[in-house]
Amino acid sequence: MVLISLLPILIVILLVAGIGTYAFKSNKKRHRTPKKMKWVVGVYFILTLVAAVLSYTVFPAEKTESKVISKEKTSQHDEAQSKIINSAINGKLPNLNGVFTKKESWNFPFNGKDLKISNKDEQDYYANVFVISKPKDDGVIEAAHYMGKIIIDGVDFTERKGSPHINVNESILRIKAPELVDVNFTRFSEGFAFDQFTGRQSMFSRSYFSVHGNEFILLKVPKSVRVNGDFNYVNAE
Repeated sequence: MVLISLLPILIVILLVAGIGTYAFKSNKKRHRTPKKMKWVVGVYFILTLVAAVLSYTVFPAEKTESKVISKEKTSQHDEAQSKIINSAINGKLPNLNGVFTKKESWNFPFNGKDLKISNKDEQDYYANVFVISKPKDDGVIEAAHYMGKIIIDGVDFTERKGSPHINVNESILRIKAPELVDVNFTRFSEGFAFDQFTGRQSMFSRSYFSVHGNEFILLKVPKSVRVNGDFNYVNAE
């Protein structure tokens, strides 16, 4: 059974060895006859055909396909995320328009008058924090984590990253890093046997941009609560 499965590979090896031997002998001669040239072309065609069959029979039969995001789309995602973050830092939170997705939300009962957001040097994780003051005192702090797309070499990994841990203890709001995620991925592409005839560019010869994914925490606090720490007040458009 093992020998049968290896038979296509053995055939390719024999064909390559045959062509190599013929090419070595031909180098010793100044002229090649049309008949011999046709033989070389014929063997090359057979070798290409066998390689094409192997790419669908010997190599992984089961594969998970991911849609590859183009370089242009990746650049658009990056620019859209940066535009919204910069606008929020300047005090205006525009419509997110699908650029950022709400990953998780929390509600914390709060009856105090002062809220401190823990400093950067107290955290092992940092994200922009934007604060909206509610029109009334309802005794609740609303928190939400928003995440932009994470694209690595054209593959979207946004869903793999979790949200940070947020808690309010007395008058201090702390934001802790989410769990680390290890991702291993392999890309498969049609081999040279296909690309040379279809004219398509091989996946491995293309270059993709990466977007590491902007993120932010949006807090909505009761009207009379004074907030201290590293954050920006924003008005939602």
